[in-house]
Amino acid sequence: MRPLPRRPLALPAVACAALALVAGVIQAADRGCPDPLARQFDFWIGSWEVSNQDGSVVGHNRIEPILDRCVLQETWAGASGSAG
Repeated sequence: MRPLPRRPLALPAVACAALALVAGVIQAADRGCPDPLARQFDFWIGSWEVSNQDGSVVGHNRIEPILDRCVLQETWAGASGSAG
């Protein structure tokens, strides 16, 4: 009888952690984020031009509140074509 092949546990562990995080965010959104700590980074909200010390533009960053303002979403567009 051959032993069963080993399967990496990293992917299921990451998937479980991601689901737990999403569940927490959804629960926070349902509550409307009453905790003032959820507002600590509101100063960052907006559209930003990102440049080097020499003034050359390296990209643009957009920060938006989502899920009843409980979470900030960052959207990056690099001048070299990178995105994320």
